[in-house]
Amino acid sequence: MALTFFSLIPKLIPMRPSMPCLLFILTSGCASMDPFASSKPLFHSLNESRMTDTARSALAEAKWDFECARKAQPPRYARLIHLNSKQGCTSYEGRGYKLTTYAGGPRHRVGPRIVVEPEITGGRPYHYDESYVPFD
Repeated sequence: MALTFFSLIPKLIPMRPSMPCLLFILTSGCASMDPFASSKPLFHSLNESRMTDTARSALAEAKWDFECARKAQPPRYARLIHLNSKQGCTSYEGRGYKLTTYAGGPRHRVGPRIVVEPEITGGRPYHYDESYVPFD
């Protein structure tokens, strides 16, 4: 039987059975404040197959701006319509969507929220919210 490096690790470093699992949990997802927000697919329940080309183009702008908001950057396509530093929210309006970013305030909400209007979706407004209240 040939010895490999991985077969020697348990002999060199004695570990409890729960130690590798604990090590994985502690080292995964350390780059984000909220690891669950970034794991959500963007607009996962929005059906894009029935959209027109102009609606798809507007949706692409909305997705780009939402990604910017996820990274706490200003949007590229939407324009500022409301800034309330006291409440901790900033609102933008793009071509068929409204984007709101939260950064603290009295409600302590953090993160982006978007409403895609019926002119893009072809039906009802689509609400997508990744804002959350962080635990202290």
